[in-house]
Amino acid sequence: MLNVDWILLADRSRANILHALPDGLQPFPTIVSLIHGEGRLHPQDRDSDAAGRIQLQSGARSATEPHEDRRHVEARVFAKQIVEYLEQASRDRRFDRLFVVAPPEFLGVLRETWPHLLHRKIVREVNANLTQLPQAELQTRLAEIVGTVGAISDVNPT
Repeated sequence: MLNVDWILLADRSRANILHALPDGLQPFPTIVSLIHGEGRLHPQDRDSDAAGRIQLQSGARSATEPHEDRRHVEARVFAKQIVEYLEQASRDRRFDRLFVVAPPEFLGVLRETWPHLLHRKIVREVNANLTQLPQAELQTRLAEIVGTVGAISDVNPT
Protein backbone atom coordinates (compact mmCIF):
# COMPACT_ATOMS: atom_id res chain seq x y z
CA MET A 1 0.00 0.00 0.00
CA LEU A 2 1.33 3.44 -0.92
CA ASN A 3 1.91 6.06 1.72
CA VAL A 4 0.38 9.48 1.20
CA ASP A 5 3.24 11.90 1.74
CA TRP A 6 2.90 15.61 2.39
CA ILE A 7 5.60 18.26 2.47
CA LEU A 8 5.40 21.26 4.78
CA LEU A 9 7.46 24.10 3.30
CA ALA A 10 7.38 27.03 5.71
CA ASP A 11 8.96 30.12 7.16
CA ARG A 12 7.63 32.53 9.79
CA SER A 13 5.25 34.27 7.38
CA ARG A 14 4.08 31.63 4.89
CA ALA A 15 3.57 27.91 4.61
CA ASN A 16 2.75 25.62 1.73
CA ILE A 17 1.65 22.06 2.19
CA LEU A 18 2.32 20.01 -0.90
CA HIS A 19 1.44 16.48 -1.94
CA ALA A 20 4.57 14.43 -2.64
CA LEU A 21 3.39 12.34 -5.55
CA PRO A 22 4.48 8.68 -5.72
CA ASP A 23 7.26 7.39 -7.95
CA GLY A 24 8.94 10.78 -8.25
CA LEU A 25 6.13 12.33 -10.26
CA GLN A 26 6.32 16.12 -10.41
CA PRO A 27 5.33 18.86 -9.95
CA PHE A 28 4.17 18.45 -6.38
CA PRO A 29 0.72 20.06 -6.20
CA THR A 30 -0.05 22.54 -3.44
CA ILE A 31 -2.75 21.35 -1.06
CA VAL A 32 -3.00 24.55 0.94
CA SER A 33 -1.13 27.84 1.35
CA LEU A 34 -1.17 29.65 4.68
CA ILE A 35 -0.07 33.26 5.14
CA HIS A 36 0.77 35.01 8.41
CA GLY A 37 1.09 38.69 7.54
CA GLU A 38 2.39 39.65 10.98
CA GLY A 39 5.40 37.42 10.38
CA ARG A 40 6.46 39.65 7.48
CA LEU A 41 6.42 42.90 9.40
CA HIS A 42 9.68 44.58 10.31
CA PRO A 43 10.20 45.25 14.03
CA GLN A 44 9.64 48.99 13.58
CA ASP A 45 6.25 48.30 11.95
CA ARG A 46 5.21 45.60 14.40
CA ASP A 47 6.30 47.02 17.72
CA SER A 48 5.34 50.27 19.37
CA ASP A 49 7.79 53.15 19.52
CA ALA A 50 8.39 53.06 23.24
CA ALA A 51 8.32 50.56 26.04
CA GLY A 52 5.15 50.42 28.13
CA ARG A 53 5.06 52.14 31.49
CA ILE A 54 3.85 50.87 34.83
CA GLN A 55 3.08 52.64 38.09
CA LEU A 56 5.13 51.33 41.01
CA GLN A 57 3.79 51.20 44.58
CA SER A 58 6.00 54.12 45.50
CA GLY A 59 4.19 56.23 42.92
CA ALA A 60 7.11 56.30 40.52
CA ARG A 61 6.70 55.18 36.92
CA SER A 62 8.99 52.76 35.19
CA ALA A 63 9.44 51.58 31.62
CA THR A 64 8.77 47.89 31.01
CA GLU A 65 10.44 45.67 28.48
CA PRO A 66 8.67 42.76 26.78
CA HIS A 67 9.59 39.36 28.22
CA GLU A 68 9.71 37.77 24.78
CA ASP A 69 10.73 38.99 21.35
CA ARG A 70 7.61 39.89 19.33
CA ARG A 71 9.02 38.12 16.28
CA HIS A 72 9.22 34.85 18.22
CA VAL A 73 5.69 35.34 19.55
CA GLU A 74 4.34 35.78 16.02
CA ALA A 75 6.30 32.73 14.83
CA ARG A 76 4.69 30.65 17.60
CA VAL A 77 1.22 31.91 16.67
CA PHE A 78 1.77 30.89 13.05
CA ALA A 79 3.30 27.54 14.00
CA LYS A 80 0.18 26.76 16.04
CA GLN A 81 -2.03 27.59 13.04
CA ILE A 82 0.00 25.23 10.87
CA VAL A 83 -0.14 22.48 13.49
CA GLU A 84 -3.92 22.87 13.85
CA TYR A 85 -4.34 22.34 10.11
CA LEU A 86 -2.01 19.33 10.08
CA GLU A 87 -3.64 17.78 13.17
CA GLN A 88 -7.08 17.96 11.57
CA ALA A 89 -5.74 16.51 8.32
CA SER A 90 -4.05 13.74 10.30
CA ARG A 91 -7.28 12.93 12.17
CA ASP A 92 -9.04 12.84 8.78
CA ARG A 93 -6.34 10.41 7.58
CA ARG A 94 -5.41 12.64 4.64
CA PHE A 95 -1.69 11.85 4.89
CA ASP A 96 0.56 9.15 6.33
CA ARG A 97 3.97 10.81 6.40
CA LEU A 98 5.21 14.37 6.61
CA PHE A 99 8.40 16.03 5.38
CA VAL A 100 9.19 19.37 7.01
CA VAL A 101 11.36 22.01 5.35
CA ALA A 102 11.92 25.27 7.21
CA PRO A 103 14.72 27.65 8.17
CA PRO A 104 16.41 26.66 11.46
CA GLU A 105 14.82 29.36 13.62
CA PHE A 106 11.29 28.49 12.48
CA LEU A 107 11.93 24.75 12.50
CA GLY A 108 12.77 25.09 16.20
CA VAL A 109 9.46 26.85 16.83
CA LEU A 110 7.60 24.14 14.94
CA ARG A 111 9.32 21.44 17.00
CA GLU A 112 8.09 23.15 20.18
CA THR A 113 4.49 22.90 18.95
CA TRP A 114 4.33 19.36 17.47
CA PRO A 115 1.95 17.14 19.40
CA HIS A 116 3.19 13.57 19.85
CA LEU A 117 0.88 11.97 17.29
CA LEU A 118 1.81 14.48 14.60
CA HIS A 119 5.51 14.21 15.45
CA ARG A 120 5.32 10.47 14.76
CA LYS A 121 4.32 11.17 11.14
CA ILE A 122 7.41 13.28 10.45
CA VAL A 123 9.91 11.26 8.42
CA ARG A 124 12.40 14.01 7.69
CA GLU A 125 13.16 17.56 8.80
CA VAL A 126 15.34 19.80 6.65
CA ASN A 127 16.92 23.01 7.99
CA ALA A 128 16.61 25.18 4.88
CA ASN A 129 14.67 28.18 3.68
CA LEU A 130 13.38 27.14 0.28
CA THR A 131 10.31 29.39 0.21
CA GLN A 132 11.98 31.97 -2.05
CA LEU A 133 13.24 29.54 -4.71
CA PRO A 134 11.93 29.68 -8.27
CA GLN A 135 9.31 26.98 -8.85
CA ALA A 136 11.46 24.73 -11.07
CA GLU A 137 14.37 24.74 -8.60
CA LEU A 138 12.00 24.23 -5.67
CA GLN A 139 10.43 21.16 -7.29
CA THR A 140 13.90 19.68 -7.93
CA ARG A 141 15.05 20.27 -4.34
CA LEU A 142 11.85 18.81 -2.90
CA ALA A 143 12.17 15.73 -5.12
CA GLU A 144 15.69 15.23 -3.71
CA ILE A 145 14.42 15.58 -0.14
CA VAL A 146 11.53 13.16 -0.62
CA GLY A 147 13.65 10.73 -2.63
CA THR A 148 16.13 10.24 0.22
CA VAL A 149 13.49 8.55 2.36
CA GLY A 150 12.28 6.15 -0.33
CA ALA A 151 10.20 3.31 0.96
CA ILE A 152 10.97 3.76 4.66
CA SER A 153 7.73 3.03 6.46
CA ASP A 154 8.49 4.44 9.89
CA VAL A 155 11.40 6.77 10.54
CA ASN A 156 9.99 8.29 13.76
CA PRO A 157 9.01 5.24 15.86
CA THR A 158 8.64 7.26 19.10
